[in-house]
Amino acid sequence: MAKRRCVLSVLAVVLLVAGLNFLPAPALPGFAGADSAFAASLYPNPAKPANRWRLAWSDEFNGPPCDPSAPGKCSAKDWQKTVQCYGTPEAPVETVTPFAFHVDPGDPRQWTTKVHPHLANLDKCTWLVSDHVNKIHFQGPTGPIARYSPDSVTVSNGEMRITTRRTRPAAVDCGRVISASGPNNEANLTKACPYEAGNVFSYGMHGLAAVNGTSGPSPATATCSAKAGASRSGRASPQRRAT
Repeated sequence: MAKRRCVLSVLAVVLLVAGLNFLPAPALPGFAGADSAFAASLYPNPAKPANRWRLAWSDEFNGPPCDPSAPGKCSAKDWQKTVQCYGTPEAPVETVTPFAFHVDPGDPRQWTTKVHPHLANLDKCTWLVSDHVNKIHFQGPTGPIARYSPDSVTVSNGEMRITTRRTRPAAVDCGRVISASGPNNEANLTKACPYEAGNVFSYGMHGLAAVNGTSGPSPATATCSAKAGASRSGRASPQRRAT
């Protein structure tokens, strides 16, 4: 009996919906500018994004645009980017390395520049690579448990790969204040942590706004602070600005 009632109910709903399809569509009240031309002005053709947006920057992690050993085979513009942002084997470009999330660019204790051979394919005019304890995310019961290291970041084959691993230092000393007169940020904290992770961002937050003499792009951050053995890789999403 219950089954029969269910079938009848479903049939009634189907007939009702079918009947509504034959009713004339109700006329909506008219609003000024509610025509298709006005709607198109609010939602421009996605095939022409230049009307509203422009590409600020992007990175496919394909390395330098020119082969450093063959400078004559590329344009002057691409060669300039290769030399300034990637370098050559004879003159590699150093990676800007902050020792804190928010650095004072006038304090040499809070950042440095260094050549990392495994980051030869990293665009140093776009990316900075952290080297400091992670005091903000993934805290343990007694405080920080991980540090960011350039060794946990690699770029190859169109990917930036950021990894996390267990380090097992002989003596854990992670996040302890080094000096009472030191900087009031991560640059003044010990880094012998049980986990090592990676962190990159497009320019120093509230700090280094330019890298290697070039203008810093829109901020973007990529971090991997997961459990040991985890890894992440991918591309930087294109950043767009309204014009």
